[in-house]
Amino acid sequence: MAYEAQGFDIGTLTAAGDYNDSTDQYVFVKQTSGTVFAVTAAITDVVLGILQDTPSSGKSGLIRIAGISKLRFSSTSHAAIAVGDKLGPSTETDGGADGSTKVGRYVAARAMEALAANTTAIITVRLVSEGGGSTGTQAAP
Repeated sequence: MAYEAQGFDIGTLTAAGDYNDSTDQYVFVKQTSGTVFAVTAAITDVVLGILQDTPSSGKSGLIRIAGISKLRFSSTSHAAIAVGDKLGPSTETDGGADGSTKVGRYVAARAMEALAANTTAIITVRLVSEGGGSTGTQAAP
């Protein structure tokens, strides 16, 4: 069962779109300008953190940028996730997570719970700042 622990959250950026549905909560977000954030849409997006609430467009959102958080896997196109696996944004446009180690992936979290392949769920993660892969073969987790 996914859980959270006290972390470091910011609430000063405003939502670029309507993220006011429960499926918009606990997804990766990126900063798109000085005061605006949006959900991630590509594996190379630089992740700011994980959205903790469900703001409407133009409203402030609470974003966890450090600590332990829940994270949503909204796509069923992923391999099994093991504890400790590197996690980053998926190729979907919904801010969901993926555990692939593809070259160029931005690594923003490490799994603290396992997840079966090709399933949707919310798991517990530890936010990390490992950045993106380079060219060539990326090391396994």
